[in-house]
Amino acid sequence: MCEEGICTSPDVVAGSIFFSTYAIYIAYILAVPTIVWLISYSIPQIYMAIRPVPNLKKRYDATWSLVTGSGSGIGKALAF
Repeated sequence: MCEEGICTSPDVVAGSIFFSTYAIYIAYILAVPTIVWLISYSIPQIYMAIRPVPNLKKRYDATWSLVTGSGSGIGKALAF
């Protein structure tokens, strides 16, 4: 078939469809690990966001606490 000086044979057209089908399969194969990672990362994050804050004072029947290490977190906040 020739149109405006460009000739393509049916084999070339069929080959491009064949290649695009495999490209879609490869894209799906590469997307599956990403989707699995996204789900396995998101579920614990969502759980931590919606769970209630534990009452440690009641749980351990404590009246005082000892904070060690002023490099980060609570120790750093209390040190300054």
